[in-house]
Amino acid sequence: MKKFKAPSSQEILKDLVTTLIEEEEFPKYMKKAFSIPKDIPLAKWSLANQFICFRNNCFDCRGKKQWEEVERHVKNGFQKAVFILGPRIIKIKDKDTKEEKEKLVGWRRIMVFPYESTEGQELPYLQKMKDQAELCSLPLVEIVKEMGVNLKVQPGVGYYGYFDRKSNEIALCTTDEQVFLHELSHSIDHKLGNSDNEDYAGGEIVAELSACFLASIYGKRADMAFTKQYLQKYIKDGKNKAQFAYTLFKYLDRVRAIYQFIKDSATHKTMSISRSNN
Repeated sequence: MKKFKAPSSQEILKDLVTTLIEEEEFPKYMKKAFSIPKDIPLAKWSLANQFICFRNNCFDCRGKKQWEEVERHVKNGFQKAVFILGPRIIKIKDKDTKEEKEKLVGWRRIMVFPYESTEGQELPYLQKMKDQAELCSLPLVEIVKEMGVNLKVQPGVGYYGYFDRKSNEIALCTTDEQVFLHELSHSIDHKLGNSDNEDYAGGEIVAELSACFLASIYGKRADMAFTKQYLQKYIKDGKNKAQFAYTLFKYLDRVRAIYQFIKDSATHKTMSISRSNN
């Protein structure tokens, strides 16, 4: 078994800069920073440390003692840890005034653990989020139940949500309707026999295109700027307009099939009857 080696503070910083600049993740990370609940420790951390957590696909990270304060503890066995940075400060005397002053001389690593590496008491903000999700009128949510897909809400861990084919469940880290429609599209695309394993990028393109289309059909707001950035991430040479358009048209039949599945569902027929009666 290979011995785990923690990254140095220089490696952590270098990796973060590469992610923000070369991988162009800065806008996405800034957007996530504004969605942090105010009552968790991460909200009080520097943007650099928040971004380090996002880089590691984590959202609510805390040290062991901080988790114990909310009656949760790190699970037994090897668990995922994240290294954030704290300032290394020393006190020096001013040669002239003899007064002690603080001087930053570098950075030290601090080990923290994400929510999914812990167990114990439920967190108030998470419970509130679940309650909101239950009360939230997500479009087409009944189709999830009709397909037998489990829907759950959990803390954000660096992504907005996912569809797990093995457990047949959609997990949301936000109640944003476009995110839900994206994951719903994944689940329908999978049910129609399309395998994201063989074409992962294609699956993401289909789900995001479908989410935007469904949002427009059902009168919901779609964040087109985010969608464009998301699609460019999965389209090779995505900033080339001709290549961008060619790739989109390549997957439009799958988007149409998702909508046709929804139209053929019992839920959609019930919705149509309700509209005609109003």
